[in-house]
Amino acid sequence: MKERITIETLASGQSRAYADTIRHVRVSFERVPWNKPDGELEPAFMSEEAVRRRLPGLGCGFTAKSRSEVEWVDTRLDWLKSMDGKPASEVIPHGDPNQMCGSIWEFHTTTPSTD
Repeated sequence: MKERITIETLASGQSRAYADTIRHVRVSFERVPWNKPDGELEPAFMSEEAVRRRLPGLGCGFTAKSRSEVEWVDTRLDWLKSMDGKPASEVIPHGDPNQMCGSIWEFHTTTPSTD
């Protein structure tokens, strides 16, 4: 299956010397549908749970540990939200209408200052 994942850093840096480093990142998922092998790339809608599983493997720079397991020096995920959200019932057969799916996600991370 042909797939394209685009990672864009929207903002990154420290607000002042010795402050925590923040990153604001956008990730877009696209793929060729299984029933159109020679087709064009289309948005790949995924649930938040699926995106949370994929992001650490993409080298986006944060830990996949739960909040209780995070060391104070670990980069942590502050928030994750879909930018083109649709109810799962529109994307997945028999999907939960209360769950959102999206192909474009943004997240914010914080890395504590260790200087």
